[in-house]
Amino acid sequence: MRGVNWCSPPPPFKKFSKPDDPGHPAVRLSRDGVLILALSLLSALTPLAIDMALPGFQHLERDLGLAPGGGAGTVGIFLLGYALGPLWFGPLSDSLGRKPVLYAGVLLFSAGGMLCFAATRGDLFMAGRLVQGVGAGICSAIPLAVVRDRFEGLRGRRVLTLITLVMGIAPVVAPLIGSLVVASLGWRHVFSVLWIIGLLLLVFVALGLGESRPPSGAGAAIRPMVRAYGEALGNRLFLAYTLGNGFSVACMFAFIAASPAVFMGQYGISVAGYGMIFAAIAAGIMAGALFNDRLLAAGLSPRMILVGALLGSAGSALLLLASGLAGAGSAAMTLGLLVINNLCSGLIRPNATHEAMQPLPHIAGSASALFRGAQMLFGALAAAWVGAAASGQALTAMGAVMSFAALLALASFRWAHRPGP
Repeated sequence: MRGVNWCSPPPPFKKFSKPDDPGHPAVRLSRDGVLILALSLLSALTPLAIDMALPGFQHLERDLGLAPGGGAGTVGIFLLGYALGPLWFGPLSDSLGRKPVLYAGVLLFSAGGMLCFAATRGDLFMAGRLVQGVGAGICSAIPLAVVRDRFEGLRGRRVLTLITLVMGIAPVVAPLIGSLVVASLGWRHVFSVLWIIGLLLLVFVALGLGESRPPSGAGAAIRPMVRAYGEALGNRLFLAYTLGNGFSVACMFAFIAASPAVFMGQYGISVAGYGMIFAAIAAGIMAGALFNDRLLAAGLSPRMILVGALLGSAGSALLLLASGLAGAGSAAMTLGLLVINNLCSGLIRPNATHEAMQPLPHIAGSASALFRGAQMLFGALAAAWVGAAASGQALTAMGAVMSFAALLALASFRWAHRPGP
């Protein structure tokens, strides 16, 4: 890395020969479309599981005897499972293959949904959410390894952009679907819908997803797992991009955690109006992913895209903080700044993911587990920090946490390309 300028073209990586990779950057949808769709839907399980449940929190708290605000605590349990689950199953996919581990992830996700549906006590529901989170974490981490197995260079970036785009649809539609299910069938049926989706995806994985890494027969020994994690954490590019992506995702979870208090509590927006606002803000990620694909197709350097997106994310977060401190915030201005921040996230995430995974093809499962685990851990910490700091000043707390995370993301990416060893 000595002598590398932050905005200089990225160093070339070794090209691994693959029979299905013709070396052209365009994604062959006729050949790879089923694979990309399967990976996208697996990755979208997490926002579906989180956001579909939001409209039913009050009913859930009443029926299960949880304290007011206890519904939000179930998100933290889900995120804990998401962060911890892949740490074992990611390395396992390097030795047993990707498909068996994906089967386990989808089955755990569905089993957790069934337990949530049937739970009559708060502790049983929390256990179901934990199991569901573990399954969602596996289903989100392994697709990164599959992309690293199958695609190279610009083609890999564009595949990750498509996955981000499909994932971006989930938080837009999930609260609307959840509202319809809660209003017509009750909150429990949100989780019956989720476990049915999981079982349908199990069939999709079985029929539409080929094995991208043949089993090595190494098993699940602890020592190789620790060695793989040590190698990943010792790689500066992987570590810097993982931290940067994690801090960027923390901005999004700070918004998710604080947005009900900001829009409904501080600005007096109705529940229906909040659902529309949430969908509009979440659509910013989709717009960012689409814009990223256009910029890559036009030949713009991925590193330049990252620099611009990171600056935009930090700038929009700082403006949110300033408006909160000055007491000058409005619903329209807050909405606009959050859309910009999410648009920047749609630009950052596919490029950061590709750069983090690129140096470690031989331990892609372990690397993807660390990457996804850090992402959700940072998100959970940001959500908890916003909740603890709000105390009636939700906009200021949201802006402060988002600004801190965005500046740390910028510093992490700067560290990745600092001259020196």
